[in-house]
Amino acid sequence: MKTTCLPNPRKTFSQEEIAAYFEKKDVVRWIKLGDLLTSEYDACVDGRAMEPLIGNPGGDVSRLAEVVIAVGAVAGRHFNPGEILKIFDWYLGHVGRFYMHTDEHAMHHLAEFLNEGYGAKRMAGKKFHTPAEMYNFVTNPDPRSQVFLSRYLLDPRFVGCGHMKLMMTNPQLYGMSEKVLRSLSVAFFDMMWNVPEKAGQLAYPMLPGDHKEGAVVNIVIKTDELTDETMIPMVAPTDGSISMFVNHPQVVKYLNKKVAYLLAKEGGSVIKDLNVDPDAVVAHMEHLQNEGVRQTVSALAWGLPVYTFEMGK
Repeated sequence: MKTTCLPNPRKTFSQEEIAAYFEKKDVVRWIKLGDLLTSEYDACVDGRAMEPLIGNPGGDVSRLAEVVIAVGAVAGRHFNPGEILKIFDWYLGHVGRFYMHTDEHAMHHLAEFLNEGYGAKRMAGKKFHTPAEMYNFVTNPDPRSQVFLSRYLLDPRFVGCGHMKLMMTNPQLYGMSEKVLRSLSVAFFDMMWNVPEKAGQLAYPMLPGDHKEGAVVNIVIKTDELTDETMIPMVAPTDGSISMFVNHPQVVKYLNKKVAYLLAKEGGSVIKDLNVDPDAVVAHMEHLQNEGVRQTVSALAWGLPVYTFEMGK
C-alpha cells in the first residue's frame, strides 16, 4: 500500500509573530526558580492554557514517573504500588504542588460512555450533559463511584493530556511503565478525593477547545548556571490568537536534578534500603525525558516550526 505523509494542517506562526506575542501584556510573568518548589508548579507543554506557565511535557506526573523508573533502574529493583504511593507523598511534601491535566474532549467522551450501557448502570441513571458537568463530578465524586470512576480516568480514551496518553498507549517507546503511571494517577485521584488537607496542593485543570498550536517554542534563560534565585519567565501558551507548545528545557533539567538528588539523599527514609547514585538517576531521567520529547513532538507537532527564545530579565 502506498502511503503519503501530509504536513500538519494547522496554521503555523513565524518567529517574528511569536516574538511580538511575547511583548503583549500578561503573556510573560517572571518568578524565582525556587518558587517552583513551593508556590508554583510546572505544567504541561499543551498550547491551550491561557495563564503563564513553565512547560514540561506531561507536567509533574511525567517527571515523577521518570524519577520512579530511573531510581528503580539504578537500584535494580521494581517498586510496588505501596512504595510508589510513598514516593508520591514524599514528592508532594518537597515540591509542594502537583500538576496533571485533562481536557474537554476527554470529559466529553467519558460523559458519553457513562451515559450509556454498563457505565449508565454504575452511575444509577445519573446523566452528564456537558464536559463541565462531567469534570465537576470527576473532581468530587461520591465515595461509592470512586473506584469505578478511577478505572476509566486511567483509560487512554479518557485521558486529556496528549503526552500522558501516548506514554500509556506506547510505554515501550518512552521507556515508561504503565504500572508506574497508573499507580501515580491512582494516588493523585485518591488524594484529590479523600485527603482534603492535601487536595489543595493538586492542580487538575480541564483545558478547553481544540489543539491549534502553530509552533514549538523552547524557552531558555540567559545564564550559565541556574539557581533557586534565578528569575525565569513563565509564558502563556495562548491568548486566543496565537497558540504554541511551550517547553522550558533548562528549568526541567534543573528541577529533575534537584528532585533526583533529594530522593537519593532521603531515599532510605522513603523506601527501605533505597540507596542510589543521584548522578546515575539524573542521567537516566534525562534519557527518558529526551526520548519522551522526541516521541511526543513527532506524534503531536510534526511539521510545526521549532523556535528557541533566549530571555533575560
